[in-house]
Amino acid sequence: ILFDENLIEDFGIEEKYKKIIKLAILNHNKDKIEEGLTEEENLFCKIIRDADKLDIITHAITEYDFESVFWYSEFNCEEINEELIKIMFENHTLDYSKIKNNADLILSFYNMIYDLNFKSSLKELSDNKALNIFTNRIYENFNSEKVKEQTKKVFEYTQNYLNQNI
Repeated sequence: ILFDENLIEDFGIEEKYKKIIKLAILNHNKDKIEEGLTEEENLFCKIIRDADKLDIITHAITEYDFESVFWYSEFNCEEINEELIKIMFENHTLDYSKIKNNADLILSFYNMIYDLNFKSSLKELSDNKALNIFTNRIYENFNSEKVKEQTKKVFEYTQNYLNQNI
């Protein structure tokens, strides 16, 4: 809307920065930042990506209505797909096409951590204990002991990653 409806003009921003803002917006939720950007454009894309992920992790999944952050209505899932956990642990990536239920979707929130670009982002995440809060919310909202056990394993792995990379 900012660019489609030319609202960017209301802010008196230099042309150079309009391009950077647009690139940052377009790349904020992609799998990877597009190639061929200048160092400055790439930096701003990384900043916006980190800010978006930190907002999701530290606010959306910890403060909002728990059900509203999930894609599916069903929370009586029996387990998280072990193949997805294995892929996440090995590659720090997640194949979203293999997410079939809310238990699988739990991984997507933990997986965002591996795409953070700055140590300061990792430190912020660690300092505010958002992963602890989210993990506790999973324990409260999912009935399956298997999902809780798997979540604990994912939480510990992710927490370890955070501690090693701060």
